[in-house]
Amino acid sequence: MPLTPGTRLGPYEILGPIGAGGMGEVYRARDTRLDRTIAIKTLPDDVSADPDRRQRLEREARAIGALSHPNICALYDVGEHEGTMFLVMELVDGTTLAERLTRGPLPVGEALACAVQIANALDKAHRNGVVHRDLKPGNIMIVRPVRLGPPQVKLLDFGLAKIGPERPVLADDLTAASPVTQQGQILGTLHYMSPEQLEGRAVDARSDIFAFGAVLFEMITGRRAFEGSSSASLIGAILHTAPPPATELSRGVPRALDRLIAICIAKNPDDRWSSIHDVLLQLQAIAGSPELPDAKVPPQPWRRGTLAWSAAAFATAAALVLAAVLVVGRTTISDDLERRVLSVLPPEQAPLVYGEAPQISPDGRRVAFVVRDRGGLTRLYVRELDGSVPHPLKGTEYAAMPFWAPDSRRLGFFAQGQLKAIDTAGGPPTAIAPAPVPRGGSWNSDDVILFVSVPVRPPLMVPASGGTPVPVAIAEGVRDTRWFPRFLPDGRHYLFLGGTADVEGRRVKVGSIDEPDTRDLVASNAPAVYAEPGHLLFRRDQALVAQPFDARTLTLSGTAVPVSDDVGYNAITYQGLFSASANGVLAYQGAAPGSRITWFDRDGRRLGEATPTGDQNNFCLLPGESRIVYEAADPMTGNVDLWTVASNGAPSRLTFGPFVDFFPVCAPEGGEVIFASLRDGPPNLFRLPVGSPGSEQLLLASPTAKVPTQWTRSGLVLFSVLNAEFNWDVHALSLADGSTAPVVATPAEERNAQLSPDGRWLAYVSNESGSFEVYVQPFPGTSARWQVSRAGGIQPQWAASGGEIYYLEPDTSLVSRTMGVGPAGLLLGEPTVLMTTNATGWEPNNPTSQYIVAADGRRVLVGTMTDTVQSITVVFNWTTALAR
Repeated sequence: MPLTPGTRLGPYEILGPIGAGGMGEVYRARDTRLDRTIAIKTLPDDVSADPDRRQRLEREARAIGALSHPNICALYDVGEHEGTMFLVMELVDGTTLAERLTRGPLPVGEALACAVQIANALDKAHRNGVVHRDLKPGNIMIVRPVRLGPPQVKLLDFGLAKIGPERPVLADDLTAASPVTQQGQILGTLHYMSPEQLEGRAVDARSDIFAFGAVLFEMITGRRAFEGSSSASLIGAILHTAPPPATELSRGVPRALDRLIAICIAKNPDDRWSSIHDVLLQLQAIAGSPELPDAKVPPQPWRRGTLAWSAAAFATAAALVLAAVLVVGRTTISDDLERRVLSVLPPEQAPLVYGEAPQISPDGRRVAFVVRDRGGLTRLYVRELDGSVPHPLKGTEYAAMPFWAPDSRRLGFFAQGQLKAIDTAGGPPTAIAPAPVPRGGSWNSDDVILFVSVPVRPPLMVPASGGTPVPVAIAEGVRDTRWFPRFLPDGRHYLFLGGTADVEGRRVKVGSIDEPDTRDLVASNAPAVYAEPGHLLFRRDQALVAQPFDARTLTLSGTAVPVSDDVGYNAITYQGLFSASANGVLAYQGAAPGSRITWFDRDGRRLGEATPTGDQNNFCLLPGESRIVYEAADPMTGNVDLWTVASNGAPSRLTFGPFVDFFPVCAPEGGEVIFASLRDGPPNLFRLPVGSPGSEQLLLASPTAKVPTQWTRSGLVLFSVLNAEFNWDVHALSLADGSTAPVVATPAEERNAQLSPDGRWLAYVSNESGSFEVYVQPFPGTSARWQVSRAGGIQPQWAASGGEIYYLEPDTSLVSRTMGVGPAGLLLGEPTVLMTTNATGWEPNNPTSQYIVAADGRRVLVGTMTDTVQSITVVFNWTTALAR
């Protein structure tokens, strides 16, 4: 019986009906305890009275309640009142996709924006073991756009389709334009059921992928993918026929969508995409494709499309903002000022280095950031926010992870294996302490710097003027990492990112330089920042949120409030790409522009993309060069897994679990790969048959960090290892007997080792001259060696013939030198620049290759950024958004 306004279900007061369906009625209601408006769905009596179904509903409701995601309608409570079972949910204000489709198809760009959000929501659910099983336009709510942003999507009714039997729902007539109800079932679901659902076979996440493809087809064409004049003919269409290509039904649809949809709605589940995450990656690639200039996925509310001002208006906007907020001698941001936003652009032809957090100074007057200059080197720049031109800081080549001193004048940073400091007013930087693999630093008012020199070691303290670093106190037996320490105002306590190696175990914690005990604050996959007048800024999923935090009692209170949903993340170092001043100024870099692995010819002409757009990095080619193994980061969780893709095929995942798996090295013969993983301590080496995803076996474990660089035909695995002095050396592992031995080990850094095809020559990178250069020496080693690069070089690689060696110069140019052997030893030809690769980074700290020259020498596979035009978003008086 319908509920009337005023009816109480426990603490919930019914306000009025919203709608009804086969599974029950939905009402607008008020939670009298929290004084908030919610939605309540009451379930039919036949379901409420069945003990098995009651238990199943409660069990599934708990699972759905754990799915905290911006595109999933939140489940708040499950209850029973006088025999009536009910669900308490987030009240979503908007219209269903089914209602929207009665007006025709969505514009392609809008459809892609919605599809990406739906895929994101399903990905979150599938990762938590929840399969929707009733995905259809009626269960997708389009929320009213906010601040002229794109449509926001909410996915409804997770798990409800599991309550009933999994056999097909049949009806004699399904010709109505809208779903109809018959005998207590929503028959419209039939249009989106997968063949295995209709046949009563086992159903998994791939059924959701089938339904997703059908929904996407309908969004962009305005017609259902499968139609029939009766239930029997409709089932026949789902089981045996395919819809026409969307490109034949709608104008402006990219052909790549046809292929994506066709794989989604394949009849055999094994022929579909292996996961909805794969579909998401494809959608993002299509949205960013030049084929679709007007259909890129629009930004979400609070993203740079809303926040960033145009470059043409930048100078005027900056002047207006700063005139309002700056006073002589001290920056003040008054509470009654409106929230103001501007974009800081990098210098011309010097893009920002993605993965480096922009650092706003404590006084809010300037921002420091890392760019890649015309020579290909990373370098620190500082921009005065009341000025118009960023200026470089001389002597900061190879800079990374900058942080300000409290005086807003000096900067700490890491470069060439050292912690350094520089006065932005002028003068060269000074080296303070060794830091070969840094993970952040912080500077307190006592002129003490707290920093992490090596990921597996505790933070060190050192005077800013230099001295012997001293480790902070760590409780005995504790192996917790303490990355990116950030001092709190008292200069004694500090925030840090701690936890276990898996992404699910990472937490923001607080420690003290005076005692070993720590305190957990909040789960997050990135470090947090303290911001006056008392907030903890941290990353939750892909959003930046703020929660009240008392820096004296070290306690959180209240709830976390979104600040922006477009804050970037470095999945390798775990940096959240944001910072905050002491007076209400926020700076951040947006989400990754994306990268992909692309084929070029030897002259630099693009031949085609080998992988979809994503956050990708190191890769290798399996024998035959028809399949690539690469690492890719999940932007939501920060996890890094290995993937593989064949020519013209769909990517599939090779490793699973909440660990960082990276640096793949392919076997010279057969279908295997060796990689490094952060599971259980520093990077250890694992071996995996590509044909058996998830079956990796531990190959080499030790207390030191290890990164593989080559698997040779002679059965050796060359790898870089971090020695006791925190320098990288080259070692070799014998696959025959498991023994290891050093190959090149000096007081300098050695890495990127590559053995020539005949096994006689070893190429590697060393910084013994003060800069990173490529060297070649006989193998096994002798005192003889030759410098190959002349003005900086990394990532050497041999031609298949062995008569040519390649490497990258600082401007990412791919250089070739011929090689021969004479009476006096090695004979090197003159360097020849083949192409400018625009590789994802000329990074001396990157132990493996961002390019691969094919065996025929005519093609080059390069990891490239899809978009290098980025900016830094600066928000003045950002806390005003918290009150809205």
